[in-house]
Amino acid sequence: MNHSPENTQLSILLVEGRPEVGLALQESLLALGHKVAAVCANGQQACSLCQVLTSDLVLMNARLPDMTGLEAARRMQRAGAVPVVLLAAPEDGGPPADAKSAGVFGYLPHSADPVLLGPALLLAWQGFQLVHKLRGEVNGLEKSLAERKALERAKGIVMEQMGLSAKEALARLEKEAGRLGLSLGQVARGVLDNQGIGGLGEKD
Repeated sequence: MNHSPENTQLSILLVEGRPEVGLALQESLLALGHKVAAVCANGQQACSLCQVLTSDLVLMNARLPDMTGLEAARRMQRAGAVPVVLLAAPEDGGPPADAKSAGVFGYLPHSADPVLLGPALLLAWQGFQLVHKLRGEVNGLEKSLAERKALERAKGIVMEQMGLSAKEALARLEKEAGRLGLSLGQVARGVLDNQGIGGLGEKD
């Protein structure tokens, strides 16, 4: 599937309870160059399909026979993050405040001009990619911060137990990491777990 910004082609799960509307949407998606991975009529089927398909995006009616589109979107996120675009009636109002946390990255009225569908899908997919990237960066920063904190605490233990300076304690931990074939973070956690460097099986 080509995901370049200039020619983004997506694999889409279409969820629409009205057969005639579903057929029209499917034709529009194909005309836009996208692939329709599957078509289903209710939220339960959509959630089940999300667990076995590798769709890029879900286009779904905000009102399904068995649940709301928002509830279906929430359930889908439990199986794996996927961007959702909801098609809503005017009486449904705008997207709720928690729509993004449910994976909803687009909200279109049923009466919207079909030419808006393509840009809406593209914006939803790009928005999802950006959020996914930012979350990964945040998780990486949190992991890095936790490892730095663990290393500082491990250095403190080694300094106290062996009478070393901070620089010497770090050198000793680096030596242990090389000897054991572990990362510095793993050695630091080992020192914290054992409350000392001796529990790592020290050998000079």
